[in-house]
Amino acid sequence: MYYPNATYRELHTTLYNHMVDTARGTGLTRTGTPESDKSQHNDACQSTVRQTPRWEPTESDTCARNNLPKGMTVRREMELWRNYLDEIALWLDMFDNDRHFQIQLPILAQNSEALRLSVLALSARQIERRDPDKPYTESLALYQEAIRLIAAELESMSTEVIGSCVLLCVLEMMSSSPKDWSRHLNGAAMLLKAAGINGVVGGTRQAIFWCFARMDMWGGFLSDSHTKIPTSLWFLPTGTMSTAISRFKTDFQNFDNYANYSLFLCASVLNVVSRRGSATERGSTYSAKWKALFDLLVDWVTNRPAEMRPMTSRAQETDDEGLFPVVIYSNAAAISANQLYHTATLLMLQAKPNDLKVRSQRSIFWHARQVIGISVSNLLHAAWTNAPQPLYIAGKVMSSKSEHRVVLDALAEIERTTGFATQWRAQDLKEYWGDEAD
Repeated sequence: MYYPNATYRELHTTLYNHMVDTARGTGLTRTGTPESDKSQHNDACQSTVRQTPRWEPTESDTCARNNLPKGMTVRREMELWRNYLDEIALWLDMFDNDRHFQIQLPILAQNSEALRLSVLALSARQIERRDPDKPYTESLALYQEAIRLIAAELESMSTEVIGSCVLLCVLEMMSSSPKDWSRHLNGAAMLLKAAGINGVVGGTRQAIFWCFARMDMWGGFLSDSHTKIPTSLWFLPTGTMSTAISRFKTDFQNFDNYANYSLFLCASVLNVVSRRGSATERGSTYSAKWKALFDLLVDWVTNRPAEMRPMTSRAQETDDEGLFPVVIYSNAAAISANQLYHTATLLMLQAKPNDLKVRSQRSIFWHARQVIGISVSNLLHAAWTNAPQPLYIAGKVMSSKSEHRVVLDALAEIERTTGFATQWRAQDLKEYWGDEAD
């Protein structure tokens, strides 16, 4: 599943240490650079690069070939760029209608070798993950060179270098054990906080934050702990929960923002539920937080904009085998946001305080079936990259062998088509169900 090479682990540790040292040192003494999107690279290269994406460089384009590993051709670089633009960027921009990862980051990469190499490393690794027989040396060489360049520029806290770190975080999600990936998440979180990047900073830096926030949330679910960046810091440091909710609810014209609202609520659920039973989250305090958060989830699904609703009103219908509902959405943001809603509600119901009564609420089993139905009904790869953990959470509720098979098949298809490792989660489910021999 992971890189079968000790060099990768050494590089992983090197990048983590650089991020932590930068955040604790110069990074923590600054408020973050403005949204300048300026590169820190060679002036000669800057003068030859146009300000629009360029995917067919000529043989004389020496700047475009700087720092490429020995043996990589311009043609191969273009193949990796096409894979990034046609596949990977769609995942990263899933909750961003302005498509910063598909449009703006490639422009920045023309003047940033660190960002360019990070894009190529991620693209190469995704191709390798889709084909287990493919050698992993290409992505490893690109990863190594990207880290060397990032380390030299981290103190700048530029959009390019922070974007590079987040892209490599996605790569490590594919290539590391959950424990190792969590370390990179922690380093990237420290870097984002030191740079003053949050969910309302604007522009490309804001897009980078929300991409990281999705990974942060899933990392929390994997470790059954709170997010690396507390949800109280997802907006202005002096903001409150009510201020954050108001911001989301007054921006309904942008349905991608409403999708980020579901992410915010799901992360809030994680942070509340993971602390249940602690000294500060007992009795009436936990009950009050649970009730307030549950009401927000009900409000989210009730007031969804049209783009967030199913294409038909027949969400109760099942497929030919009658196992799971057929729920079709028109876009990846709606697919994933609604899956997040059902996952969050399922977790809340499992952690409901005994002293609270919930009226007219669907069951845990109903929400679990919706989570699975959404994944098997919608085949957009962008939404699939967010689905493994919801499928795992919902799968634990299923009891029949036929239901188990649907969940396992969905996880296997996600890994086959996107490169995201899911089989370790499938094995966890088999052990939980007692189906190891199947």
